[in-house]
Amino acid sequence: MKILEILDNLEKNNITVDEAVDEILQSEEEITKEKKAKFLKIKVIDGEEGKRINIPPLPLGLVSGLTSFGILLGTKFSEDEDLKKINRKDLKRIFDELKKHPPFKLVDVIDESDGTVVEIYTK
Repeated sequence: MKILEILDNLEKNNITVDEAVDEILQSEEEITKEKKAKFLKIKVIDGEEGKRINIPPLPLGLVSGLTSFGILLGTKFSEDEDLKKINRKDLKRIFDELKKHPPFKLVDVIDESDGTVVEIYTK
């Protein structure tokens, strides 16, 4: 059972907290047996011109490091207050968490007006 389903059942009082904890631990064991994500893949298809942009799979560790470096440079040379609020350690934690799970889609958007497609997923 997926964790969101477990939490939903807990919220609806279909299971107890102890049962939820047991089920989450079991699902974590199942996740650890599955293939882990190692790469981030980005694919964009321009709906109007039909152009495709396929960025080769990038190692999650590299993406994490480049993102952190980009945030560091951005805060140094930008006046944007929102950029300064981003915690680089939290970003690293996000990428570390992505590495623990099997591949899945992070973003899957289709613009119905012109057919543009954007997919971002782990691989």
